[in-house]
Amino acid sequence: MNSSAEMILVKWNKMRKFGIEFEFVSDDRNHREFLKNIISNSLRDQGMNHHRAQVRDWEHTIDNDCIWVCKTDSSCGYEVCTPPLRGPNELKVLGKVIDALKENGARFDERCGLHVHLSLSDFTEEQMYVMLMYWVKIEHNVMNAHPEHRRRNTRYCPTAISRIQDWEAQERYSGYDLYRILRRHRGAINPSYWEQRKTIEWRMGEMSLDSESIKNRIRFLIWFVDVCKCLQEPPNLDLIDPKNMMLFLALMEDKSGITKTVFSPAIKSMRKWILDRMAEYTPTATDDNIRDKQIAKDLLKEQENSESINISMFSEEE
Repeated sequence: MNSSAEMILVKWNKMRKFGIEFEFVSDDRNHREFLKNIISNSLRDQGMNHHRAQVRDWEHTIDNDCIWVCKTDSSCGYEVCTPPLRGPNELKVLGKVIDALKENGARFDERCGLHVHLSLSDFTEEQMYVMLMYWVKIEHNVMNAHPEHRRRNTRYCPTAISRIQDWEAQERYSGYDLYRILRRHRGAINPSYWEQRKTIEWRMGEMSLDSESIKNRIRFLIWFVDVCKCLQEPPNLDLIDPKNMMLFLALMEDKSGITKTVFSPAIKSMRKWILDRMAEYTPTATDDNIRDKQIAKDLLKEQENSESINISMFSEEE
């Protein structure tokens, strides 16, 4: 690298609010109380005295600032809905709560999903439409970074591609048209809450109590929407392969020697997370999938061999 290269330090957006829905199974009618007690104890241990857990029946949870809602769920049994969270400190709290649920034996199976909500209150309608368009272009890569049972869950998280196939084939599209179609039913991306709450939901995640994986999922989606906020409407909805997705997301090393992008530890972890998952879960049913799987493996190896610079100003969560 040219010693005079400009160094650009990059971390994820700590100001964007996020929330998670975790789904659980149990034969115990008091399972909500069980989940509530675990969460309450974990929050207290972390000094989060202004947060509390609460048992409720099923509802579309809104206005739950500082309340972790433990409720019933018709698809699998039970659900925990976090309050709106923001920044590295609250991401760390979330990780500790997840670890506590795992240590205390909270149960889930393939019926259970993990949904991420992001606030896009700083987006205009046009910026939100652009984000949906770019999601269509990378969605197959992201879905290929998930286990097979989530990819075939066409009831609760059908892909955007599957919902616009006829429309896309006619090569007629606008951001508003895309939004109008996708908001009708829940899918892998769900913009139906946009007008009411200025939030977007991603539903493709498999349920997990791997706190690092969940934190990386949140970072990835925040990174994605922040990149899209700065872009103009794409000229088409053509799909892009894993390498072009990483280039589009500016997650590849700059080898020009003019600049040196230094990613925070959290962004390095997130980048490895998405490449690991594409390399592991991409099916090999088609030649295109075989190619994409190999691209992900090659990118992962390339990133592992790239220069590593430790920046002490970053916390682990940033």
